Amino acid sequence: MTRRFLRRLFPPPAPPEPPGPLDHPMFRAMSRRELADLPLPRRGVRSCPLPAGERSR
Repeated sequence: MTRRFLRRLFPPPAPPEPPGPLDHPMFRAMSRRELADLPLPRRGVRSCPLPAGERSR
C-alpha cells in the first residue's frame, strides 16, 4: 500500500473553519429569521471590490 493510496483512503482532517462574525454567542441565541433580517454582507459576497491586481482567495 503506497502512501498516496492511503492518503486517498484517509484524507487528512480538514482544518476547522475560523470563527465567522456570526459565531458570537449573542448571534447564536438569535433565530435564523432574526439573523436574516440583520443588514449583514452575505457569505462569499465581497462588500468592497478587490484592488486591481489582487486575486480573491
